[in-house]
Amino acid sequence: MPYLTATILAVTGVIVTLLYGVFRYAAHFGPALQIGDEIRLWGGYSEPPYWLHGANAAHGVVEGFLEIIGGGSVALVALQTLETSDNSRRVLLYSRFGRAWRHKGVVHIEELGNQMPLSPVVPGKTGEWVESHAQYTVVKRQDLSGR
Repeated sequence: MPYLTATILAVTGVIVTLLYGVFRYAAHFGPALQIGDEIRLWGGYSEPPYWLHGANAAHGVVEGFLEIIGGGSVALVALQTLETSDNSRRVLLYSRFGRAWRHKGVVHIEELGNQMPLSPVVPGKTGEWVESHAQYTVVKRQDLSGR
């Protein structure tokens, strides 16, 4: 009987460990970034990040994804905070090393003002490079279910 109890406990421990790993993996990699998601952007190498104009973070909405010459994609984001005089400010987010877009990550930022870029994008030539190694996270998912 003690052998059976020890076996049950060992198997239960393995199952719990595996489930914990699956949930941690899902939390880290999560669903892909998608059009309509509201994101929060902050940080970078500059301290304090001058592109935030004294704010702690910026919020924006993903408007789309554009192809990059040489492969990969950039996210086109319309910032909802840090408005300029014409009340619009767009940025391109470059995922580090061409990584897949996830619900959070590290990006390089190119500011566009209110211009709309053409696809495919030439990195560093489309707008003004303002920050590297900034972070983003999705704060509100776009409901695409049609409900």
